[in-house]
Amino acid sequence: MQDLSAKAREPFFHPEHLYLNKGQERTGHNLGDSITRHLGLDDLFPKEETTWDSFGFEPCGYSSNAIVGNGAEGAQGYVSVHVTPEEGWSYASVECGGAFALASDQSENTPGGVQRPDVQTLIRRVVNIFEPGRLSLTLFVSTPSADATDAEVTQAGWVSFAKDLLGKSYRRTDNVRYEYDGYHLVFGSFVRNQTPRANGA
Repeated sequence: MQDLSAKAREPFFHPEHLYLNKGQERTGHNLGDSITRHLGLDDLFPKEETTWDSFGFEPCGYSSNAIVGNGAEGAQGYVSVHVTPEEGWSYASVECGGAFALASDQSENTPGGVQRPDVQTLIRRVVNIFEPGRLSLTLFVSTPSADATDAEVTQAGWVSFAKDLLGKSYRRTDNVRYEYDGYHLVFGSFVRNQTPRANGA
């Protein structure tokens, strides 16, 4: 994601309203934990099965990694977040891996009874946090299991980046699919629509 909004970039400069707990030392890990909670990144996945390790850099910046899953109770997944918030070249990346449903109609509880977001829901949550001007999405989909055909997996991945994925605020500029031996790759890019000026110009 590039060209993050001013509102989205602000917390990474550690403003005064981003409070640490009373008496808490201003360390990189404490700042990182505070940013994670302030932005709602810790709500991307169920808190009961997600462990975050976050770091806030001085004078600005952020990096975080999380493990999703409770071992034997569900497949392990991961999340990695990195943010460079300076105006003019702001950038954020979110990388996820693991057993996540492609579409909401496929979403099911894990063996441990925890509901994880489907891919589209996760993308929308991330975009709402960072409000980028431009973003690129890459999805790797493993080849089908015994209960799914190659065509079904290809279609599920293809529709994950549908034109209306991000509503009217964004327009899709690219949607490309590649098929490889063992997996499929789907790429999509979106650009934020400009807000019309009050005078109609």
